[in-house]
Amino acid sequence: MIRVRITTEGRKSDTEGRFDQQIYSLSERRRVRPAKTKIYTSGYRWTHVWHLPPGDYLETDVDISEDGTHHCGCRKLSVKENGEYTYTRWKGELPDFVDPPCDCEAFCDIIDGVEVE
Repeated sequence: MIRVRITTEGRKSDTEGRFDQQIYSLSERRRVRPAKTKIYTSGYRWTHVWHLPPGDYLETDVDISEDGTHHCGCRKLSVKENGEYTYTRWKGELPDFVDPPCDCEAFCDIIDGVEVE
């Protein structure tokens, strides 16, 4: 069976900032674990190495800046047998088997609360 190696980078800071990804198989309807994660000596940066068979995946990206601003989102990852892979914009809501990695507006419907007396 062919597997395609894909790497993603992650980071965190002493404050609110962090950036990380999770990948979900759309055909198997489950989260995929990295084959390996290399954590750099500082402990604030890492590289995930994924070995993915050809198919379609959902990648969720948590991107929180130092001031706590969210730039999170998700995208469709298509992996081909020849080793090529592409990212396209994810359309629609998260599938029911995907847990939102944070509670920002990229993953959750946020509505204004109304106090009832």
